[in-house]
Amino acid sequence: MSDALFPALDGLTYPTGNAAEFVTLLQRTAGGNETRAKYYAAPIRHWHLEYSFLDLVDYALMTAFYTARVGPLQSFLFIDTAEDLELALIGTGDGAEDDFSVLRVADSGAVVTDNSLLPTIAIYLDAVLQDPADYTISADDVVTFNTPPAFSVLVWAQYAPLHRVRFDSATLSLNEFIHQLWAAKQIDLVGVL
Repeated sequence: MSDALFPALDGLTYPTGNAAEFVTLLQRTAGGNETRAKYYAAPIRHWHLEYSFLDLVDYALMTAFYTARVGPLQSFLFIDTAEDLELALIGTGDGAEDDFSVLRVADSGAVVTDNSLLPTIAIYLDAVLQDPADYTISADDVVTFNTPPAFSVLVWAQYAPLHRVRFDSATLSLNEFIHQLWAAKQIDLVGVL
């Protein structure tokens, strides 16, 4: 398992494919009654990505990322840019505290330990969007306000949701269609619970 983030590369073709897989045990009695039970607490998610072009740098990034994960062996983190942003309560003001930590949790439930590549999109006090000049965000995702939030004010952080995934295939197929330009017609990712 790795907290490495799937690289954001140019050339991603839209729309991307996204599916949810439910695995259910279904038993029917001789009288026609059914008993159903789910195997997993959450659906297994699948993504299909297609890149119409990768330049030399993106080609090198993709192959290095795939090789470092040993294909489908190691999981990693993925941001689905087609999804809505998450809004998470990160604290309540007391008039004195000015530091609040943003804990990002992947859909597997694991807390992400390296937030350096995951920018927080916005900070809200109660329902009011804050001016970025009124706070700073450190590399380890600690929000520090210039003026501490007032007593009982809710502090919210908005950011892109993370998914723990792995490559679905033991083969990465990148085709050079013109000198130093590649296409990746099928990169499939599958969620890891």
